[in-house]
Amino acid sequence: SALTISSASADSGLFGVLRKSNINNLTVEGDITGNSQRLGGITGCVTGATGEVTKISNCISNVNITSSDSCAAGIIGYVKAGEVYVVNSINFGSITATGYCTGIIGVNYATAKVQNCANLGLIKSTLYSAAGILYSANNESYVQNCYNGNSIQSLAAKTVGAIGVMDTGKTINISYCYYLNGSATNAIGGATNDDGVPKFTNPGDTCKLSILKYGTTDLKTALNTYGNTGYQYSKWLYTVNATYKGFPVFKDTMARLNAEPEGDGSKDLHTPIASEWKNISEYVDDSGNIIDGVS
Repeated sequence: SALTISSASADSGLFGVLRKSNINNLTVEGDITGNSQRLGGITGCVTGATGEVTKISNCISNVNITSSDSCAAGIIGYVKAGEVYVVNSINFGSITATGYCTGIIGVNYATAKVQNCANLGLIKSTLYSAAGILYSANNESYVQNCYNGNSIQSLAAKTVGAIGVMDTGKTINISYCYYLNGSATNAIGGATNDDGVPKFTNPGDTCKLSILKYGTTDLKTALNTYGNTGYQYSKWLYTVNATYKGFPVFKDTMARLNAEPEGDGSKDLHTPIASEWKNISEYVDDSGNIIDGVS
């Protein structure tokens, strides 16, 4: 879908506000500009009563967002209430805002779980914090099997995190995550240490990891193997195009990137392939119960 929003009001995106919704197999490209909070490539805001679940899976955002306010992200600008699950999704768009801007979820004030996702867009804050995947303003923020592959910047020298940033007194639960060396000073902004979160080197080196925490020197292998505990994620492949050479992406993103999958000289199809994509209902049922070992 092509998306252009100028003078965006609060809670703007392809969808303004989502509540108890399922968004699957969606690619959106375009631009959002405005002076308001809560802007997202897929949705500006997610809300809901206790136990209401919004599920976003197999989505690609290449939406460039520029805001003179805060809370902007490639997928969800702001999680106000309810529970949110984002799985098998990538942000390619550049996000610039005054703060609390990220690749996947701008700010989480409720319960949010991000699994098997990546940020490949430049994230830039002009006043406050910025992160590659998620900013946590609550203690129920989880990031698993994700990576950041672009620069995370705060022009005012505030806290940044290649994977996430924690609000004062809050936590963020990170496992099996990775970040590009030099993309940010720390993996987890606001933490006293990164607990050995591995960095990876230049994509031209096929994303070799800096440490062997998960028993591998290769980012693609780590994403496809070590965070996959009891359930299936979409398969990651390396790209061989000029812009994203070496970065792992999902199989169905190859055509949009004008790239070829590793080891295959033919262009891939734009349409998601059933064997590669998994519906998020396999992770969370309609009542919000976590299944298939997701934690």
